[in-house]
Amino acid sequence: MPIISNHSKSANSYPQLKQIYDDMSNEKTTVIDTQWMTPEVLDGYVTTALDNNQKVIVMNWNDEIRGNFSRNLYENNDVLVM
Repeated sequence: MPIISNHSKSANSYPQLKQIYDDMSNEKTTVIDTQWMTPEVLDGYVTTALDNNQKVIVMNWNDEIRGNFSRNLYENNDVLVM
């Protein structure tokens, strides 16, 4: 299923991240990388995935600037913030 990431494909770290995300995602799971993403955009992706009956894994790289993960949206049983 979808892997939503703004990570530069030319970065040296991209192949390793892609492998990790590929291992986590499947037809019922969406992986979202929060790096270079505003909280509003992230909320939209999470909401869309949940509306499509997806489980959501949020790869939370910088939680102090990526929004408030204690809100109701992130308390959903189908959302895992890592």
